[in-house]
Amino acid sequence: MIHRICCLVFLGLTWSLPAFAGEPWDEPPRYSTLTDEQKKWLDERAPIRTRIERLQKANWANVEALNLVRSSFDKDRKVFGDNHEEIAKSIRYMSGRFYYAGEFETAAKLQLGVVELYEQLFGNNNWRARSAAFKLTVTAALSKPGGKPLRTLYGSGWNTFDAGDKLFAEGKFTEALAKYEQAARLFRQVGAAINVPDNKNIDLARTIVNAAKCHQALAVHDQAEKAVRVALEIIKTNYGDDHPEYATDSCPAVAQEICRGPGSFGKGPRHANRSDRR
Repeated sequence: MIHRICCLVFLGLTWSLPAFAGEPWDEPPRYSTLTDEQKKWLDERAPIRTRIERLQKANWANVEALNLVRSSFDKDRKVFGDNHEEIAKSIRYMSGRFYYAGEFETAAKLQLGVVELYEQLFGNNNWRARSAAFKLTVTAALSKPGGKPLRTLYGSGWNTFDAGDKLFAEGKFTEALAKYEQAARLFRQVGAAINVPDNKNIDLARTIVNAAKCHQALAVHDQAEKAVRVALEIIKTNYGDDHPEYATDSCPAVAQEICRGPGSFGKGPRHANRSDRR
């Protein structure tokens, strides 16, 4: 009875708690450590990236878009130097853009650079390096010759996930839950194909968290708590106790996750399209 009361208390927290970044490339810049030049460049770069994403939405291999990716990265290096966490984020951004353009080998090589730089900056066991390593595992597997069927399957998982987000935003929680459960099945299939077990599949964890939020919205609190605990255990297995989604001493991490609403865990800027380019 006491456990049930406690569960209802933390499940009833407000939905406006601040969200931590789930992935290192989604972390906000540490503005207190940046120079005025660096802050100015981040402001100038934002509309450039918006243009890149619009161009690629119309044509993934758009030459102007890829040239803008390269030139903005050159400016990143000039402003931040080669050994800065903002550079790691920029390399990750490049990897995604080249992946969408169908240059899969280039994308995988760039993601390897992300891993190496995070390891250099924070150490091999830091959650940022481990996060980048997971993404490298996925990107490298999807980028292999003959990988289009697997890329299509992975893209279908994200298309379904995004459909769940849309339904949740519309208050259609039962329908959203069905989409998240479908996405979870697709991510499990991808994990099995690339030898990533469920307990190391961070994409599956994201989906379980959002399914839990549907359970919470439908007042099925026990299922919500159970699901998020599973997801957080995946985070711990992948990233360790120092990941910001797991390491918290105030409100339980489980409560924080289910209070935020879909899309907060491990989600950065929305992908323009979840096609087989993903």
